[in-house]
Amino acid sequence: MNQILITEDKSYYCKNILLKNKNIRRKYLFIFFISIIICIILLLYVFYSYILKLNEKKKTSTIKDKYNITTLYSSNNSYNVIKLSNNIEIIGLLEIPSINISYPILSNSSKELLKISVCKFSGPLPNRNGNLCIAGHNYKNSMMFSNLNNVNINDSIYITDLNNVKLEYIVYKKYKVKENNLDCTQNTTDVQITLITCNNRNNKERIVIKAKVKE
Repeated sequence: MNQILITEDKSYYCKNILLKNKNIRRKYLFIFFISIIICIILLLYVFYSYILKLNEKKKTSTIKDKYNITTLYSSNNSYNVIKLSNNIEIIGLLEIPSINISYPILSNSSKELLKISVCKFSGPLPNRNGNLCIAGHNYKNSMMFSNLNNVNINDSIYITDLNNVKLEYIVYKKYKVKENNLDCTQNTTDVQITLITCNNRNNKERIVIKAKVKE
């Protein structure tokens, strides 16, 4: 009689162990499949972000190719902005040899426009009296104003307007400001430019480059 009871106890114990192991396997399988789903979602997000950046780069290349220095100007040599869409215009060309960039300057500034070129933030038209402020994205690569922090005092910056007038500007000031500090955009009576971009080391700061026309 005792042997029968012991056998039954062992059988019951074994069934519990098997059931517990089965539940553990189910739990790990569930975690495994959830992990797979999360990984797939992350991969899709990375791929989507890559496609977006690739499209933005293509837009930038298209603008640079279509509106290069030989096609920016009207045949009668009079000021004539080139319209893109939604009242957005190309008003000039910015070149900084020291960091090897050349971009058309768009007439307005917005989050979407800053993805495809540098933009007028405030001030007059290119090469006019006043302080032309130009904003550009910092993409942590070679595009736009990513290397603006490598521009130094006495470096040359060139602005070509749509009258085919190309002026050389000499950098005379370089500094950082808080993101809500707009003192650098104040107007002037002479011909100046101010370049602005984010500081990747501190997103609450802006890098500012100021330059005057070479005398």
